Amino acid sequence: MGTVVLENIEKWYGRTQACADINLCIENGHFFTFLGPSGCGKTTILRLIAGFIHPDRGSILLGDEDITSLAPEQRNVGMVFQNYALFPFMSVIENIEYGLKVQKRSKASIKQKAERYLAMVGLEGLEGRAVSDLSGGEQQRVAFARSLAIEPKVLLLDEPLSNLDARLRDNMRAELKRLQTQLGITTIFVTHDQTEALTMSDQIAVFDKGACIQTGSPEEVYQNPKNSFVAQFIGETNLLSVNSESAQQSTLAKKLLTATDSDGMHISIRPQTIRVSVEPNEEDYCLEGLVEDKSYNGLTTELSVRADDILFRSIQLSSTPSQETILVGQKVFISFSKSDLHILER
Repeated sequence: MGTVVLENIEKWYGRTQACADINLCIENGHFFTFLGPSGCGKTTILRLIAGFIHPDRGSILLGDEDITSLAPEQRNVGMVFQNYALFPFMSVIENIEYGLKVQKRSKASIKQKAERYLAMVGLEGLEGRAVSDLSGGEQQRVAFARSLAIEPKVLLLDEPLSNLDARLRDNMRAELKRLQTQLGITTIFVTHDQTEALTMSDQIAVFDKGACIQTGSPEEVYQNPKNSFVAQFIGETNLLSVNSESAQQSTLAKKLLTATDSDGMHISIRPQTIRVSVEPNEEDYCLEGLVEDKSYNGLTTELSVRADDILFRSIQLSSTPSQETILVGQKVFISFSKSDLHILER
């Protein structure tokens, strides 16, 4: 079984605490993403699972086995690094065969498995090519094949797509998810890219300053963020501070403070829920404002509207007729309903 359990994990580097009191259960066969900004502890936890470093406190279990003190080669875990870590003096097929040789498989088994995973990542015909002669995307595929060839219980991915250009990254994202689904392998993916996390994951854990702030499905984390940090890090949001001081400065804040139990809290309003029109409407909240910026992105159009001295962002489908006629400098009305409000901890 490829279930990974972290119990009360803690790691220090001198006086700096890299992660604290981490408790996670990563189910067998799931694609589980560690999401957070640089320095939040997500890569440290990945390296702890791989066995490259050891925790100062806590336990790591793989299935029913406690692997906390085992060496990396004893854990049956594969890892793909951000820089791929391929052997430049070896050919493509030799890189893929490397882990199998370390496992002392038979020559026939090594050949069979290496060819299988070479084909699985779409590199047939390139087996004799030097890895230095490959493109970034091809090198990435070799790194995946090498890690998969040893048929690990768990695959660890440390920001493996970050060095690719945007279009290739989109293609590799789909390819990686296809492979993971096909093999049913437990996969732990580290990224700071919210799009990767939302589109690929079965479960997401959001990290900040060495702590796990929230876990859940992409839908749960996006639609019901635990606090203002998660709301801002997962997707775009309009974040309003609601307290007695802001109520003195903003008519909207005063109305929100009266209508909601949110004193001392933040209120999140996702940009796609804010409607922009040239005429007022009967929504729960409707404010007159001025368009300060407009950005056409093909599928969507983004408007920045200042209303009640607050800058609101609205994102709507470009096919919406009203988006074409609204111009920068124009007076408009923004509106949203009470159900669009999310009250959050600071």
